[in-house]
Amino acid sequence: MAYEPSFSPDGHWIVYSSDEGIEHANLFVVPVQGGEAIRVTDYDGYDGVPSWSVDGDIVKCCGRARHQRRVSREWA
Repeated sequence: MAYEPSFSPDGHWIVYSSDEGIEHANLFVVPVQGGEAIRVTDYDGYDGVPSWSVDGDIVKCCGRARHQRRVSREWA
């Protein structure tokens, strides 16, 4: 199941959190026009609440490894 979708500033991509087919929620991006999702993170914990930088070059999220507190993470 997909959670917390966020559109890129240019409107071409959607980033979302999903745990479908995997043990823990990670981030995926998919083109708005459709197509195959691309897994952005491979994290043994929870990655969620994704958002884009203003220029669309960076995706930020909150992450939490098992038994740890939340941390802020980002990917270019």
